Amino acid sequence: MHKYLKYMLAMACLLPLNSLADHTLGYNAAATISSYTSPEASGLIGVRPYPNPSDVCQVIAENDTTLALIHKGTMLIACPKHETGAIQNRINENAHIVAHAKHWSILRVPGHMISQDQLNKQKNRNSKLVSTIEKILSNSTLTSWSKVHGTQVEYHDAEGGVWLAYPGNKKVLFGQWRVDSTQDTLKVCYRYNTSGHNPATGVIGYDWECGPWENITEKGHTTHFEGDVFKLYKRGSFPDSPKLREKLSTKQLLQLFGISSPPLVASY
Repeated sequence: MHKYLKYMLAMACLLPLNSLADHTLGYNAAATISSYTSPEASGLIGVRPYPNPSDVCQVIAENDTTLALIHKGTMLIACPKHETGAIQNRINENAHIVAHAKHWSILRVPGHMISQDQLNKQKNRNSKLVSTIEKILSNSTLTSWSKVHGTQVEYHDAEGGVWLAYPGNKKVLFGQWRVDSTQDTLKVCYRYNTSGHNPATGVIGYDWECGPWENITEKGHTTHFEGDVFKLYKRGSFPDSPKLREKLSTKQLLQLFGISSPPLVASY
């Protein structure tokens, strides 16, 4: 037994340093599934996508599991093991694999690590902002215009329901809305009871589609009114919807929908 133990220790000393680091969390590089799981399912804390919002890798926050992997001036990211192309892209950008979790490979990149305390503070701030945005949108109507869509009129109720008057549609379209938050972005998400698709993005109506909150507040493109100004709630058909393809003023919209009382513009 004594000779065997000496043999094992000697073999361990011969292993490359990066090989030892690769097994820090008790797993190897082999992907055991081809589907996506959350970082939390592998004992990690996901913060946000990396390097871009649409990427599959994520920035990882500091916890007891990852503490020993952190070096000064670096931060950790993790990529699903089966996303070999994404992992190679990160390596090409000078990232280094330092460990493997259950379904994620962990890499070290230049940056500043996010502590659990910082993450909790950010989550608390985001939670308050989400509540604020929900209050702003509840029981309010947004009108907007773009070259792709034309003029859209949309009422948000306080329970997450939304009613959309869209150019060319013969009826008001019912859907749902919600507010999502990540480490550094707040998004408003929509889906609708239709199999039609968004002509700008190709997303099917039944699927959730999210956009930055800033898009809604962008001056010159969106007007925000208090209440169901154009009486869209549970409304069926609405008049002359092809006219919505034009850029219509508030006065023109009121005339189109047969509304005589002036709307109250919301402030925030």
